[in-house]
Amino acid sequence: MTISTTAVDQIEQHDGGEGADTNSRWSSRYWLPLRIAVWVLSYAWLLALLLGAWEWRSRSHPSLFIPSPSDTLSRMRTVWFSGRPGRLFLSHDFHKHAWSSIRRWMVGFGLAAVIGVVGGALLASFRRLNWMFQPLIRLGQSTPSIMLIPLAIVLLGINDKMTVSVIVYGSVWPVLINTIDGIAHIDPLTINSARALRLRRFSMLRLVTLRAASPQILAGLRVALGVSIILIVASELYASSSGIGYYITYSQRSLQFKNMFAGIGLAALIGIVANGLFFLVERRLLRWRPDNRGGKN
Repeated sequence: MTISTTAVDQIEQHDGGEGADTNSRWSSRYWLPLRIAVWVLSYAWLLALLLGAWEWRSRSHPSLFIPSPSDTLSRMRTVWFSGRPGRLFLSHDFHKHAWSSIRRWMVGFGLAAVIGVVGGALLASFRRLNWMFQPLIRLGQSTPSIMLIPLAIVLLGINDKMTVSVIVYGSVWPVLINTIDGIAHIDPLTINSARALRLRRFSMLRLVTLRAASPQILAGLRVALGVSIILIVASELYASSSGIGYYITYSQRSLQFKNMFAGIGLAALIGIVANGLFFLVERRLLRWRPDNRGGKN
C-alpha cells in the first residue's frame, strides 16, 4: 500500500500542530507562575535571610525587649487584624490609629503633589520668577523637616493640621525641584513641534510639557512618598493623641515591646503597599515609553 506525500505532510502538520498547542498550553499555564516565583525570590531572599537570622537569634537568646519575627507577626494579627469579617478583619486599634495615620498621610502627600507639580510648572514657564524663588527653594530643601515639628506645634497646636503641614513642607521640595528640572530639560524639538501646531499655552502644558517631563516628575513623587511616610510617623511619635507613631511611643513607654514592634511592622507594611501601588501607577502612566513595553520600539 502506498501513502501519498501529501497525506504524510498532512499527518506531520497535524502532529506538529498538536505539539505546538500542547506547548502553548503548558507555557501559558506554568510560565507565568514560574516568573512570579523567580521575581519574588530575587527580591525577597535577603529579607528572608535576615528574618531567619533574627528568628534564630531570638530563639537561642530570648529577650524581653526584642521579640522574634514570628511573635511580632502574631501580635500584629492580634492587634491590627483581629476584627469582624464585616469590618474586613480590621480591629478597633486599626481604625483608631492606622486609619488616622493613613488619612493624614494621604491629605499631606496629595497637597504636596499638587503644590509641587503646579508650582514647578509655573516656575519652569517663567524663568525670571524661577530665578527669584531659587534661594527660597534651596533653603527649604536644605532645612530638615523634623526640626520644624516643635515650631509647628507652637503655631498650630497638637492636631491634624500640624501633622499635615509637616508632611506638606517636607514632601513638596522633591516634587517641585524635579518638576522644574524635568520641564527645563525637555528636548527643544518637542517644544518647537508643538508650537508649530499652534497649541494654546494650557494645551501645550497639559499635552506636551507635563507628558514629556512626567518621568522626572514621577521620580520626585516617588521620593516624596517615602519622605511623607517618614514624616507622618515622626510627627506622631513627637506629638499626637492617635496614629501609628503615637501607638509605638505609648507601647514603648508602657513596656509593651511586642505591641511596639507590631506598630513598627504595620508602618513598614503600609510603606511597602504604598510603594507597590505607586509603582503600578507609574508603569501605567509611563506605558508610552519603550522601556516600559518590553523594549519594543
